[in-house]
Amino acid sequence: MKREQAEQIILAVIGGAAMLVAAYYLVIKPQMAKLSAMATDAQRVETALSDAQRKVQLLPRLKASCRVLEQRVAAADKLLIGDGSFDGFLTVIKSSADTARLELRHVRPRDTLPVVDHGTAYQKHFVVVDTVAPYHALGAWFAALEASSPYVRVHALSVSSTPADGGSHPATVTLGFLAKRSSP
Repeated sequence: MKREQAEQIILAVIGGAAMLVAAYYLVIKPQMAKLSAMATDAQRVETALSDAQRKVQLLPRLKASCRVLEQRVAAADKLLIGDGSFDGFLTVIKSSADTARLELRHVRPRDTLPVVDHGTAYQKHFVVVDTVAPYHALGAWFAALEASSPYVRVHALSVSSTPADGGSHPATVTLGFLAKRSSP
């Protein structure tokens, strides 16, 4: 009987071991894989949450930066000359000429140059000015013009000089004015 009992015990041990191996591969290993996948997903969610929290904390600073930029744009818009009308440009030209003690001969819009679009809200306009003046008066006038607004530029300059001019030289100046469109 001892031998039969030993065989039964060995069969019971082998059967138990087989059941443990089967339970491991059928139940425990799939559960461990699911647990590992859940841990990876949890880490990914925590990383995403941490990134989102960092971005949310930056929002007030970004909003403040936007407000500062909007204020700068508004301040820069105030430096634009008028609404793109020739009279607004003429006022700036005459005021600068008076400051530089420059006599203007003829001021007219330049029809041969197209109006250049800068986005949808701004346009560049050109005005031609004819004068006879000494070089230093022209330079003072240019300085006064460009000091009036950062959106006024000398686009083209033509000066002719002969000994008969006596220090005053005929000049034709094309000025560029950046202005807001009156209707977008």
